[in-house]
Amino acid sequence: MSKNVKAMNKTLVNLKYKSIIKKGLLNDFLTYKLRIKDSNTGLATLSYLMDYGQMLVDTGSNVTVLVIGIDNFKNFNERYGHLVANDILIKFGKRLEQKTKELNAVVGRLGGDEFIIIIKDLPTLHAKSIADEIHYLMNDETYEIGSIEKPIKVPFSIGEAFSTNEFPLNIAKLIQKAEANLYYIKYKNRIESNIIGEDVFHNQANQLLKVLAEKDMYTYVHSQYTAKYAAELAEALNLSNKKVEQIYFAGWLHDIGKIIISSDILRKPNVLDEYEYSIIKEHVVNGLNIIRNFNFPETVKNAILYHHERWDGNGYPYGVSHYNTPIEGRILQITDAFSAMTVKRIYRQQLSIDSALEELKENMGTQFDPELTKVFINLMKTRKAIM
Repeated sequence: MSKNVKAMNKTLVNLKYKSIIKKGLLNDFLTYKLRIKDSNTGLATLSYLMDYGQMLVDTGSNVTVLVIGIDNFKNFNERYGHLVANDILIKFGKRLEQKTKELNAVVGRLGGDEFIIIIKDLPTLHAKSIADEIHYLMNDETYEIGSIEKPIKVPFSIGEAFSTNEFPLNIAKLIQKAEANLYYIKYKNRIESNIIGEDVFHNQANQLLKVLAEKDMYTYVHSQYTAKYAAELAEALNLSNKKVEQIYFAGWLHDIGKIIISSDILRKPNVLDEYEYSIIKEHVVNGLNIIRNFNFPETVKNAILYHHERWDGNGYPYGVSHYNTPIEGRILQITDAFSAMTVKRIYRQQLSIDSALEELKENMGTQFDPELTKVFINLMKTRKAIM
């Protein structure tokens, strides 16, 4: 860690200290100090990095956020056990610190198998290549683990986001953007090599997503998160890697039918009327008609076709219920709704994570598969707890 970053860290702690002491809350300050370092890895905690990163943004610094995720980390748990997997986490985090020590960087634990790096004042051109540089530096690294005979490699992916003093973004948005980018990269790589033996994200599919982004950026961002949550839920359900990848891909494309809906309706700054809503509902069949031009697996098609059906049969376009909807469709029903509630829209603020989970809970057994919803709620609560 550079001298400049150490000075900034000290300033941040001192400011927090003075604020708390003024209120006569010394015990709160001691608690705050305990929150600075993750108890497992010794790296900075997410809450500390949020404070630090926001201070950089507020003081006019350029900020680069990298989110690093270990690929297929559950395989380490299954093959070597939780103690060895935990040792891998710790050593990987320390290696990240070593490889970024020449930068104005702070390395922290985002949660689970994900890490976060906040870098101060990288030149713009360097910021755009720093993820590739770190990946190059660490891709062939090996790790000595006591109970394993040979050193092992740890595959990983990196997502990045940038904020400049000309176009500042708050730190929460930066982290969300970097994490969404991470999942795009992680699952894109797996899809290209595994789903159907060819590059599924070929030029035509990429062009569709570009059109979607240009047509309605909310839908594009919402699709990123739908895909991310869907893959996480599919993994928690122990579905095969191929099925997880296909469901992730379906999450990206589930709203692709909206590219042929009028922008006036998509971007309307208040709630849709009955006619406009009927047009929006056509995006399911429109999307299926579009992707029929591609050689996508049935899992992808089913997830798109059934993502607006309901457990009680009151959904659309066909009104099917319960297990008549394939599991990929039931997964997308949950993650599509959760993403829609937690991503900001023009006409309403997003809900908090807790509020959105409560909405899911209240609609178990009516809108959503109750068992899958329980798994998803527990998954999100566990992720929040380890942050």
